[in-house]
Amino acid sequence: MRNTLLIAAALAFASPALACSCAPGSLETQVEYSYVIFIGEAGPSTSAPEGQIATRFRVIEMLKGEPAAELTIRHFSVFAPCDGIAFVEGSAPIVIMANRFERGDDRGLYSGACNMPRGSETDLRDALKLSAPEKPVSPQ
Repeated sequence: MRNTLLIAAALAFASPALACSCAPGSLETQVEYSYVIFIGEAGPSTSAPEGQIATRFRVIEMLKGEPAAELTIRHFSVFAPCDGIAFVEGSAPIVIMANRFERGDDRGLYSGACNMPRGSETDLRDALKLSAPEKPVSPQ
């Protein structure tokens, strides 16, 4: 009986984590389906609809998508049951891959843990068929 209760408790606490997994796929598939890919530095974050967070990024280099100096990316917090991510204001530049969303008048860019590149910046540039900058702009 005690073992049954322990197993039931473990499954109850583990179920959100078990229910969440990123779709399998290669870096090339991620590149194909990403609306924008850029190297950016996180700025301030604010609350957004549907329990999301909106983080503003200073774009250092646009790898895919329309050129922009700043982009706002919506995401769930790391405390969300699935796909949550934290962007720390002023941290080292990172590669962001994001998709578009539209829900009536609410539209923009979304990213999450599952949108992070599955490979290095060099691999990403190869997949995009871009040449590497003389000096890498994000940590490898």
